[in-house]
This record gives sequence, structure tokens and C-alpha cells, in this order.
Amino acid sequence: MRSAITTENTTALGMIIAALGAAKDRPIVERRGRWYTGQNLLDRIYARAADLQSVGFRKSGMAVIIVSDNLIAIEQLLACWIIGGAGACVDFRTPPVRITESVAQLDASLVIGLKQLDGVAMHIQTVSPKIGDQQVQTSNVSPDSIAIHFASSGTTGPPRFTPSTQSRLGTNIKTTNQARDWDVPGAALSAISVGYSASCFLWLSKLSEGKPIVALDLVHRLSELDNSLKRPDVSEAGLAPAQIRKLLEIAQSNGQPTTHRYPQLTNLCSVGGPANQAEKHGAVMRLSKSYRMTYSAVGIGKIARILGVDIEQKPASVGRPEAHLDVRIYDGDRLCGVGEIGEISVSNDVFDDKRPGDMGYFDADGYLYITGRVQGLLCRNGVNFNAQRLIEAVLDHDMIANAEVVSKPDRDQGDIVYLVVEARQSDVASIWTAVRKRIPVAEHPDHIIAVDAIPITASLKNDLPALRSIIQELGDDH
Repeated sequence: MRSAITTENTTALGMIIAALGAAKDRPIVERRGRWYTGQNLLDRIYARAADLQSVGFRKSGMAVIIVSDNLIAIEQLLACWIIGGAGACVDFRTPPVRITESVAQLDASLVIGLKQLDGVAMHIQTVSPKIGDQQVQTSNVSPDSIAIHFASSGTTGPPRFTPSTQSRLGTNIKTTNQARDWDVPGAALSAISVGYSASCFLWLSKLSEGKPIVALDLVHRLSELDNSLKRPDVSEAGLAPAQIRKLLEIAQSNGQPTTHRYPQLTNLCSVGGPANQAEKHGAVMRLSKSYRMTYSAVGIGKIARILGVDIEQKPASVGRPEAHLDVRIYDGDRLCGVGEIGEISVSNDVFDDKRPGDMGYFDADGYLYITGRVQGLLCRNGVNFNAQRLIEAVLDHDMIANAEVVSKPDRDQGDIVYLVVEARQSDVASIWTAVRKRIPVAEHPDHIIAVDAIPITASLKNDLPALRSIIQELGDDH
């Protein structure tokens, strides 16, 4: 038997519970070929809430959720909210020591998952909870209580957690849904784990409107993704740049350059990192006219967006900044002019000089360009250069599908630079030739290492900590 729960209409929980209740007989989420109605989801959420209470999770508690299955992770998060607690979804591939750091940072009272991780005290929930007459001691949900801690990916260091209250999250969801300038009549495809905050927000915003979601497993075949994007009931998808590249390879192999592969999509976008200009131009010309790329950052939100004809004319840009933001470029304390590369700074009426950690510049028309990450800057023998430039140079090579740059410090020369490529060892010589043709000698890597596959995180970004471990294991002779 459920206890009554009172939620403010301004809270994220109130919006989602109301939407699921209004859609109690309507399919909302498809997972592995099975559709769940709003009532199915409510039953599963309350069952998980009862289970959490049975192990001592209480009001104002904080839970770290480590689940790659996006549906179950969202159910667990909403179960925390019903009790009056909060949650944070963490990449399930995060090393145990990093998870322990996150638990301490968030003062979490519980870690939830589907699979036990070595060295982490966890509560394991089943994929399909037992539905019954659960006794859930619910409480009034304050608009000021913390709902969720959004996290950066943590690929370049410990993730940064940004708290969001029930009211603020509810406002952000409403604003996002109202600000859409495109109609999404069908289902949204979720192909990324909610360990990545953008995907988590997509789920919450869709559920708040009672809009359908088609959930793919985190690790899926390219053919499954391709077939899902062709479904007439799928209208929207956010994909990592690596997935966009692979889909473009399929589209280019059909011999029909003027045909869009997914003409029914009303929104196809890149998430999890900036797409390069070839990917953006190819996507809008070959995959869907609706393709767009949004540049956003944790704690800031959407900074700029580019789509359609702008991509055709300025494919390297991320678009003009949002009208309510003051975006500037700084070289130290000096304000940069047109075409000058520096660190991006964002201000509005709430915060001042917030820096997402990206380097970039403006062109004469006010379009913003991203050139790399601040931590992507390397220094060797007194010469500063950008890792992204080296990566883009080798990605132009036909045999390279993915590449990344990692470094380790050296007391004498500064950074020792490793270029890691997905290629055969026999291809390394030709890759060196390509690097020497495109990159000044002062910016050459110290070593080029060929691997079968570059490890990725749950958000499908290259996993830099894992790559550094590979470097340490292989040594400099490979």
C-alpha cells in the first residue's frame, strides 16, 4: 500500500509523477522490445522505493547510482525522490577508487547498482522489481531539497558534481521543453547511459511530458542503432560523435549521396563531445536535415547551437552563443579579439566568468569555434601546442577511425606525448608520414601506439585514465 505523496507542481518529481499518472494506460518506455505504460513505471518506481527504505535509505539521504541500464537508473533516481532523498548517476565503468571518492564527496549514504563492484559497498537491486503492495513512507517533497547531482564525465580527472534542487530542475525541464523550436511527434531514442548527465536530463524531460522513449543497451550493435533510427515511431536521437562517424560510413556506402538515411527524424544531435566539421556537414547532408549540435557545459547549460544551413556554411563552428549569455574569449586576463584563440568564459545574470574549460575563438560574424580543451594544451621543451590539432590531423587518414593523445610528465622536457590510434601495428609507419606532412615538427608526438580499440566511457568518450594505464603497461618501445 502506498502512502500519499504531496508534490509541488514546480518540482521535477511532481511533473514526472503527474505525467506518468496521466499516461497510466499508454506505452511510455520501450526496453528490449517490451513497452512499459505509465502505470507499469509507477509500480516499478514504488517497488524500488520500498526496497531502498528496507535497507535504511531515508529522507534527505543521498544515493550514488551505478547502473548502465538507463531505464533502471532513472527508476532508482525517482525512487530516491519519492522517499525525499537525492541521487547522482555515475558512469558504471568508473574505477572503484574513483567511486569511493565520489561517495565521500557527496556524503552518500547508499550506493545502488545491478552488479557488485570490487571494493565498493553496494546495495544490489534486481532488473525487474517484485510488484506488490509495498509500504512506502513518502514525505512532502520540498522545492528546495536537492534532487540530483549532475556530473561531468570525469575522463580527465575526478568528476565535478553540480547540485540541482527539485524546483530548479523542474524549471530547467520546463524551460527546455518550452524552448524547443522543433516538433517531436514520436519517440526519443536513448542510446547513451544515464551516467552521462545530458542523457539523464533527456530522460527526465521526456518523462515530465509523458513522451515515449526507446531505450537501447549501452553496448549495442551498429546495425541495431541504424535500424532503430529508421523506425517510423522514432523522431529524436542524441548520439556521440563516434556513432555519427560510423553511421556516415553506412550512408556513404549506399552510393546515393543526396539521400538522407533517416528522413523521418525531427531532431538528430551530437552529445558527449564536439563533432568535427566533416561529421557535422556529413550528418546534415546524408543522415538528417534536422541534425544539430549543441555546445553545453555542466553548471552552465546550453551555450550555443548550430544546425541546418549554418552547418553547411560554417561546419567548424558550434554556432552563435545564446542571446541571454555573455560569452568572451580570454588569453589570461586579456580579452581576445576576432580570430584570437583563448579560454572561453560565460556570464549571465546569475553567474560571472564561468569557464567550461574549453579553448576557442569568434569569427567576424559572431560564430563561436572550439579548438580544444584547456587541459588539452601540452608543453614540451618550452613549446605550447594543442592535442586536438594532432588528433584531427590523423583522423583525416583513411585507416584511422579513432585517435587520442595522452601525456605523462617528464622533469626535463615537460610532457611526453603519446598518440594512440585504432590501427594495425604495421600502419604506424604510414601514420608517422601523415603526421610529418600535416604537423610542425615541434608538435610531433614522442610515440605513436597502435591498439585494436581505444577504451571508451559510458558516455562514449575516449577513456583517458584507461589509456594512461595502457601507456604504463606497454612502455615506450611500442
